[in-house]
Amino acid sequence: MRQPVEQARGTVSLGSMQRWIGILLVVLLVLTVLRQGQLIVQIWFDGENSPTESESLFALSRVCAGETLYLDYSHPPHAITAYMPLFYWTAEAIAKTARTWREMVVLARWSVYVHWLGIGLLIFAAARQMDCTRRVALLAALLWGSTELGCEWANSFRPDAAALSFSLAALWVYQRRHAAPNLTASIALLVVAALFKHTALAPLVIILWEEVMERRLRRAVMAAVAWGASLGAVVIAAQVMTGGRFALNVFSGLAEAGPWSWTWALLVTALAMGVAAFWGAILTCVGMARQPGVTFWKRYFIISLALAVTRSRIFGASTNHYLEPFAAACVLTGALVQNLLAQAPEDILRCAHVCWLATVLGLSVALSSEQGWSIFQSLRDDTPWQQFVARLGEFNDPVLSEDPYVTVRSGRTPYMVDANKFAHMQHDGKFNDTELLRRIENGEFAAIITRFPIDADLRPVWAFPARWLMPMRHQYYLDAKYVVPERRTTIYVYRPEPKL
Repeated sequence: MRQPVEQARGTVSLGSMQRWIGILLVVLLVLTVLRQGQLIVQIWFDGENSPTESESLFALSRVCAGETLYLDYSHPPHAITAYMPLFYWTAEAIAKTARTWREMVVLARWSVYVHWLGIGLLIFAAARQMDCTRRVALLAALLWGSTELGCEWANSFRPDAAALSFSLAALWVYQRRHAAPNLTASIALLVVAALFKHTALAPLVIILWEEVMERRLRRAVMAAVAWGASLGAVVIAAQVMTGGRFALNVFSGLAEAGPWSWTWALLVTALAMGVAAFWGAILTCVGMARQPGVTFWKRYFIISLALAVTRSRIFGASTNHYLEPFAAACVLTGALVQNLLAQAPEDILRCAHVCWLATVLGLSVALSSEQGWSIFQSLRDDTPWQQFVARLGEFNDPVLSEDPYVTVRSGRTPYMVDANKFAHMQHDGKFNDTELLRRIENGEFAAIITRFPIDADLRPVWAFPARWLMPMRHQYYLDAKYVVPERRTTIYVYRPEPKL
């Protein structure tokens, strides 16, 4: 009589788990709708949606105007074009129809957001490829759609979403069937991904690993050579056509290392923002038996996470490097839920699964209310910012600003876009700021715009360095101050002292 009772208990537990998964699905759907609503509203935001977006927008504006894409940033305008050419060219095809700066920015961001939605569809397809039900695959996709990790990267003009969408498409094609045509198509998609962002390497590593493990060494070598030759040809051609400026822009920044403390801070932040999927992926890696499809994604998750930690050592790195392991974690979490519904796990793992489910539910409910408030906040009055933008239009000469977006928004050819980056390069002896100091001392900038007073004793590390502030204090006076509460900032405008 004991066995039927145990089976009945298992059936009740399984039915209860299915109900909780259904509740989670509804909550995640609500959160996804709110999150995507917030992201869509922010597409029209007149400011940076993510760090370094301004440099990409400035590069796009040059391409749309038929100007040079890759500059010699040792001379004005000091601006680094950090990404591969396909990223800018595809956006140009859409944004060149824009009549104003704002229209160009909005169209460029839409081109990125489409890829972001595509990633969700690919996560759904990958989960279905591992025999997950449509319901469970939808849950995996909603983990992506509802994530807080994507707030800065889904709707800003950066190549992360495009590179990741082509990478996931390559993995999906390869996993459908390990035949030669599938491998060829996957390598072609990975070449496209690398032509958007040159650090898209994890999918290539995992495909080559799979080929080697299956003892298809000849195919692995040919795939690696095809990928390398394609990228090498593009790099050589771009280097020749730009007179060496291509590598100066795209690859020199990879050698700029940030502090280890920032690397670990990014790791902790990313894991916390994507805790539901990352925790699910870890449980899958630890608790699920070896299965062909699941093992493939386990390896991809581990490799992409290791590469994300490595890339986050680059100066200026942010949580965008963790989007790839997060996408893999969403797929693996789908496999975890499917396994949870299909069979009763061991007692210890059952406790871990229940804790995971409770965590996801709690976070989802909390974030749902937060997202509703965020959308309301984003619709607040933006009059102070519009007044400042109108003032920017009065200046005939370039401005020097701590905010890169203000520099490119001014409508003038900038002298320097990302002052923080060049201050770091000057500190490392890789940028000569003698000409910049001369211009400051002579009052040649129409205005100097800061987020804190230039005479404040304590200023953040991403503000102007002290060696630039000293001549500013002597040559520039505070002309206007704009308090912009909806952006949680204050803008200080300094004008040069009148010449006698």
